[in-house]
Amino acid sequence: MKIKLHWQEESLLVRTYPAFILDSKEFPELELEIQNVYEAQRGNQDLEKPLDDLIYKMETTEVERICGDSADKVLMSISNVVRPWGGFAEAAEEEFEGDCKLKVAERVRDEESGS
Repeated sequence: MKIKLHWQEESLLVRTYPAFILDSKEFPELELEIQNVYEAQRGNQDLEKPLDDLIYKMETTEVERICGDSADKVLMSISNVVRPWGGFAEAAEEEFEGDCKLKVAERVRDEESGS
């Protein structure tokens, strides 16, 4: 009996960027969400919902910013304003976890045995 196999590599990449300060004075639109994250962290509470709310607000709230060398202002989401660009991407720490598994591709018919 014969079987056809292939290797499958599964990996997880975790890329951690340098920390940054999110200030409600610079982004007053986020004051409530920043406060909720701060209070949850201070009280050792679950941070998942406050962080999800903060991310949602950052992605859906636009602010005016000067883009590039021109003096033209453009609307950008707050998440795009604070997202790591340029040198920050190179400064990220990368951590890989992986595993190599053997998988069955298909059963091969054995001519001699007929199965």
